[in-house]
Amino acid sequence: MSYLIAFLIAHVTFHPSLNKKLNANFDGIVFINHGSLIFLSLCLAFIFSDVAQVSAKARATVISEADALRTLGRISLSLDARVGDPLMATLKQYTQDVLQKEWPEMQRSSGAKVSTSESSALGPLTKMSDIVFNPQNQLLLSPPLTNQLISFTNRIREQRLLRVEFSRYHIGYPRLGLVLFLLSVSVIVLTLSAVSKRPVQIISNFTLLLLTLISLLVVYTQQNPFAALDAKSPLPLEEALQRLDLMKKVVF
Repeated sequence: MSYLIAFLIAHVTFHPSLNKKLNANFDGIVFINHGSLIFLSLCLAFIFSDVAQVSAKARATVISEADALRTLGRISLSLDARVGDPLMATLKQYTQDVLQKEWPEMQRSSGAKVSTSESSALGPLTKMSDIVFNPQNQLLLSPPLTNQLISFTNRIREQRLLRVEFSRYHIGYPRLGLVLFLLSVSVIVLTLSAVSKRPVQIISNFTLLLLTLISLLVVYTQQNPFAALDAKSPLPLEEALQRLDLMKKVVF
């Protein structure tokens, strides 16, 4: 595709009548502004930086969520059985639903669609909140324990929302439009810089188009950190579930 575009541009600009006019106006000009090439490179660099930051944040979110689940599980062991037992069961069910329902959804290229309980962990998450915020259950606990339960439950809810949101990340049409605009300007600049040198013009345009399109393809495939080539692993949540199982075995 890049070669065809570069060849088509050369075919048009080296048409005898048009090339004569272009040579008369632009041949020998050495001060054509190449700022568009610089801006194009910077724009791609910023986009790659955003994608990398989203990937790093997604990994930190999964780790934070897994840590909150393990900590809440440890706390549940020291609670009154009327609160601790259903809380532990709900934590395990939530983690299982995240791994079995939400994670496959997040691995879709378009991101997670978890608006229904059939494809999400909203059911056990709601039950977890009901247990923690139930006034009768809070009467069975000391204020510090109640505050800890509320804090970790809120963290799980927040990290889940962030995790789902990161799976839906995309660079957006404005930035894509800016890249294509700068690419067009850069191609025009290179074309006018070599109106008397057909091989140089073809090679220059071909190289610029190829590198830019490859960069956009890489960005597109890396947008969703859970469906990228270096997709984030569910290992922290899997280890959290294993730890919750071990905690239950210790209790009994």
